[in-house]
Order: sequence, then structure tokens, then C-alpha cells
Amino acid sequence: GDEAKTKCYEADNATVEWCALKGMNASSVWPYFVNTNAQMVSELFGRKPIAWNDAYTDDGNDAMDPSLTFMWWTTPDYGEQFRKCATEDGHKVIAASGHPLYLSLGEYGNNAIYEYDPCDCENLNCVNTTEGCENVLGMSTAFWTSDFDASNLLGALFPRAIVSAERMWSSPDLKDYTNSSRASPAVTDRLGDMRCRLLQRGVPVLPIYSTWDVTYAGSRPGEAGSCMSQ
Repeated sequence: GDEAKTKCYEADNATVEWCALKGMNASSVWPYFVNTNAQMVSELFGRKPIAWNDAYTDDGNDAMDPSLTFMWWTTPDYGEQFRKCATEDGHKVIAASGHPLYLSLGEYGNNAIYEYDPCDCENLNCVNTTEGCENVLGMSTAFWTSDFDASNLLGALFPRAIVSAERMWSSPDLKDYTNSSRASPAVTDRLGDMRCRLLQRGVPVLPIYSTWDVTYAGSRPGEAGSCMSQ
């Protein structure tokens, strides 16, 4: 469930009548709906139900089925509830922070995406407790295509989607954007190499050293040079 307008239930006569029979109101219908679907997913299909954090933050909280995993679109307004959901209420969570994991928003460069860790960060989009981090299943990158078309879609996705993929599928110890070791080159070297290969294949990958600006759906190279160093 996402962005349900529960007040609309009060404007529908059939729903109002149903609520009266069930002893519910507009606020309690939403948790009932989400929990009923969660139970169906678990019992009939043997799957683990996942819901957007709206189901928790909008009239839900303690009323939600304990089996629910929440995908958290976290903003400073929701940060405290993010921690409570994972730490106090014990729900499994997936961090889908709008800052910086929504690639279609804001001005988030490769380093901000690479170094974000919901279990080790300083802003409000964090859990930062051992107990809570045990319930963090991972992270998810999102992209709203409504503001993009074929002319700028791939450039908006790459290389930042590549950055997030490496970060999410790597060890938590690989957390610094400029990280390097004897076993592997620095992140920027690997990313530059990937950019060159994709450019050779006709994929319009943006420069790796410039900050993404959603206003222009892109970034500038900054200076002339190799695809490895822009």
C-alpha cells in the first residue's frame, strides 16, 4: 500500500455502512486492509508480505501484522519512526531512502549514494542500533520515470544505478567511495572503466566526477579528458 487517502472512506456510503457493521472507522480500515492482504500472501501463497512505510506511518504502527516487512521511503520526518519500526516494533525493514536512493530526485552524486548505510550514518534516515540493524534486510534504489523520457532516461540512471548496485551487493566494509585495496582498484577507477565500456556500447553514461542535478537531469564533465577521468 502506498499513499492511501483514508479520509475518502468517509465519502463513500457503501464503505461507511460497512465500517458501521464492523465497528471500524476510516483510520482502522487501512490497517485492516493491509493486514488482511498480508495474511493472504503468507497463508495462501507462502510468501513474505512487504508494504510501503505508509502502512506503518498512516494509522498503522502497532496495529500492523508482525509478519510485515516495510519498505521505508525515509525522510527526516519519518526518520524516528523508521528506527522505531525496526528497533522497538521488531519489523524487518528495507531502506529505500529518498535521500539519496531515489535517483530521480535531489542532487545526489555517486559518493553520497555509495556511502549511505542505514546502519552507520549521521542523519535521520538511520537505524544505528545493533538490535535495529539486525532487522534491516537491505536497501533499494528507486527511480520515478514520470519526469523523464527516452532523451534523458539512461543518463539519469547511469552511472548512479551502477554505484548503488555495487554498494548494496558488497560487504558493509566496502563503504568509502574512494576505497581501494590490493585486491581491487578504487571505486572511481572501476566506475570509470565501466563508463567507458558502456559508452562504447552506445549507452549515454554521465560523467562520474560531477554532482547530479535533477533540475537539468544530468551533470557536466567539468573538463575535457578521457571517459575514465571526467
